[in-house]
Amino acid sequence: MSTSVIKAVSVSKQVTTASSSLTILQDVSLEVEQGEVIALVGVSGAGKST
Repeated sequence: MSTSVIKAVSVSKQVTTASSSLTILQDVSLEVEQGEVIALVGVSGAGKST
């Protein structure tokens, strides 16, 4: 049996400014089990560490 070390279920994020709003994530789920390796890939300035 695997052990989840990270689990996120139905995550959503919306950014709102004075004039508009933008949905960044909508109903995203992720589960990382013990021993798995994951990588977050994107261009410089894309917000990977945010």
